This record gives sequence, C-alpha cells and structure tokens, in this order.
Amino acid sequence: VRMTPPLYEIRNLLHRYGERTGLEEDGLDLYPETITGIAGPNGSGKSTLINILALIVKPTRGTLAFMGRNVSLFSVHARGQIAALTQDPALLKRNVAANVAYGPWVLNDRENLDRRVTESLDAVGLDPAVFAGRNVRALSGGEARRVALAARLVLKPKLLLLDEPTAHVDEHSSAMIRQAVLQARQRWKTAFLISSHDREWLDSFSDQTLTAFHGRLFREERVNILPGPWKQDGDLWFRTGESGPGTGMPVPAPPDPERDAAVLPASALRVVASGEPVPEPWISFPVVLAGTGLSRTRDCLLLALEAGDTRLVAMVGEETWKNILPGQTCVACYDPSRLMFR
Repeated sequence: VRMTPPLYEIRNLLHRYGERTGLEEDGLDLYPETITGIAGPNGSGKSTLINILALIVKPTRGTLAFMGRNVSLFSVHARGQIAALTQDPALLKRNVAANVAYGPWVLNDRENLDRRVTESLDAVGLDPAVFAGRNVRALSGGEARRVALAARLVLKPKLLLLDEPTAHVDEHSSAMIRQAVLQARQRWKTAFLISSHDREWLDSFSDQTLTAFHGRLFREERVNILPGPWKQDGDLWFRTGESGPGTGMPVPAPPDPERDAAVLPASALRVVASGEPVPEPWISFPVVLAGTGLSRTRDCLLLALEAGDTRLVAMVGEETWKNILPGQTCVACYDPSRLMFR
C-alpha cells in the first residue's frame, strides 16, 4: 500500500477531436520518483495524454491535480515543475550549452547554472568539453534528442513527460536516454511518464508499463490486441486474412466486425495440455508454443504463442505450468467475459 500521496491525479478525463474520442480515462495517479511507461500504436492516445498532462492542451472534460492543487493550461503552480519532451523538439540556433541553459534563463532560475548545464550534459552522455560549444546544426539526430532532454533535466522538474524519446535515434542514444532517466530519478527525484512504440525498451526500466489503445489505458502488464476485420465461422468469429478457416484466436460476435479490435489481457489467457478439460463457457483453440520467458515485474511466466497467423502472449503462474516444450501444440483458452472490443 502506498503511503506517499500522488504527484499527479487525473480524474474523469475525456478529450475529443471533433466527434472522435482521442482519450478517455476515469482515473490515473502518478507517484513521485516513479517511471511509468505507455506503449501503444499511433493514434492510441499516448501523445494526447502527455500534452494534457504538460498543460498545453485543455481536455474536453476532467480534473487534473498536481501536488495537491488543481491545475489547468499554463498553470503557474506547475511552472518549472512539469517539463515535456515532444516527438519533434526544436533547438535554438545557438550552441549546445545555450540551448540547455535557455529554460532556467526564462524562469529566472540561474543559480549555479554553468554547473547544472554540465551535469545535465553528463547525464545524457554528452561530454561537456566536447559538446557545450558545438553548434546544434553539427549534431546527429540522436545527439540532438539528448541535448533536448538535457535542456529539460537542467530544470530538475518534479515530473518529466517524454513522448517517443527514442524514435528515429540510434541504439547508443536509446541506451543513454534510458541511463539519463534512471540517473535523474536517483539524483533529482524526478518522476517520469514515457511513451514509446518500443515495449521492450520501456519494460527494461519502467516501474509499470500501461498499454494505450483507441484512447483507453490498460493496466495489465501485457495485453493482446487483435485488430479486425472479422469473419464468421459457425458460432465464432476469426480475423480476416488468417491462414485458413477456423485458425487464429476465435472471439464472440464483434459489435462491428469491420472495425472493432479484440483486447484480451495476457493474464486472461490460459494454456493447457491437449486433452485437458476446459472450463465452461470458456473459448478454446489450438496454439503452438513459440517460446517462454520470465515476467520482469511479476512472479510468473510469459508464453509466446502462435495461433495461425496471430501471435499472442499468455501470462501464467509458474506453479501451474505444464512443462510444454517450445514447438509443441497445446490448447489456449479464455473466459469470454475478459475480452473487450474497442
């Protein structure tokens, strides 16, 4: 049970783009010194959430409370306490040190600024002796992204929001950004909310990773998302384009077979040996076990499964595992009440 009050509290949040819902979230708490990841495809609501939390977009509905006080667009209470790194951060046409120092100058927070600039460049893996005087036009894409991150870290914010910080950067820069995040949490007690397509990168250091899809946030460690369209085969439906009739993961009738996606938590998917009974009214289907791994945050196994052309992840307790070997055919099953359509 957490004893520390939330740093940021989000309640009854809704944001629409015309008639389309971009984000809908009943309640989300971010805590001090934590790293929260958000994985999901384009258009899932990740950037919308970050822009709202950065107080640069006003939600259609909902309340935001930062450090115990309600906040809104460009709130003075949150000034300098919340920083955001967008997908395309703009750098000033100055040298690297001037870019990193710009925020504190604007906020009139200039005490020990040279030392703080040096610390921030060190934190992102850029040697100040080499990079401080360099023109930003001479930087690689990964170096420019790290300079932009250093320009946020120098503020030592309570919360730093990073939107796809590793998009289009090299592997070394991705590793340096990860290192900078961990160092900032340890040295400056900064909390982070980080969106990324790279689930493996997020999972390697996040305290929790949420999954965003169609404007909703799912808390489960792993979520299976199966986009439509769907075709009917008897009483069940299968994804169009599967390798043959009746292959893939079957689902009950989707409300809109052309547009709906099926969402099933990995913890809701059970795997049993062939011939084992399946509870009623669970839905079962054959799968091939492609591989196994350990969950980073829970005491359980992650199973990679293949059902026709569909790849799935199941999360099972080690004590219930049947020692089925990779490459073997087995049976996956789930309670249809755990399935959602979005």
